[in-house]
Amino acid sequence: MQDDPSMPAGSRKKFTPDGTSKPYHGHSVICHVPPDSPLRPTLNRIRAALASHPLAQSILPGECILPDESSHMTVFICVRNRERGENVMPWLGAHAQAAVDQIGLDGDYNEWLDYTASRVAALAETLSPAAQPPYVLDLAPEIPPIGATIGLRLHPRDDALWDLREELSAATGIRHDNHDDYKFHVTLAYTVRQVMPDEEAELRAVVEKELVDAPSTVVFPRVALCSFEDMQNFDVEVVLGDVDEHVN
Repeated sequence: MQDDPSMPAGSRKKFTPDGTSKPYHGHSVICHVPPDSPLRPTLNRIRAALASHPLAQSILPGECILPDESSHMTVFICVRNRERGENVMPWLGAHAQAAVDQIGLDGDYNEWLDYTASRVAALAETLSPAAQPPYVLDLAPEIPPIGATIGLRLHPRDDALWDLREELSAATGIRHDNHDDYKFHVTLAYTVRQVMPDEEAELRAVVEKELVDAPSTVVFPRVALCSFEDMQNFDVEVVLGDVDEHVN
């Protein structure tokens, strides 16, 4: 299934122009939005408002507005099957170089999943107290610029997530170019075409209207390595930290 070059770069690998999900295998460390989180009703209201907006058919068709069960905050991007450049694959440390030598940068994706899962499982046994959940973040009242995605911006209250990212980088050997200035977020939808300034203003107003009554803080009690075949669902592979399970 070829990518459509007319679509935004961040969505063309994940969706077709009609909003059908494309295969996009990968795994990342994420925090699912808890089922009882006060943020859930806000997310559902935003989804409904976007889906009913006149621009939805041309900008957010099909499966581009992500379902409730996919709601999560990405903490650390690991391996994605279609992104195999040296700068986004494991490279830092002897363990990462050994994996590259054994599997190959373009090697079998499932072998890379096994590698990451084993590294994260080992980290779960030694994760420092400073990097443990729960993670408390402030929800920004304004959303980031709308490009390939529509999402919410979150600001950590302390350094726990930054400490976690450092430990994950050391464990997996992955360190992206934006490692030190990563922006925490919850993605709500993907766009299938360029959004014009007046259209962005309309969609921004829809989302930010619902944020007026949203909770000012969001708490994530659990963090896990999750795999995905597309953007519709994220399956837990390894629990890294869970307040209820008292990991470590």
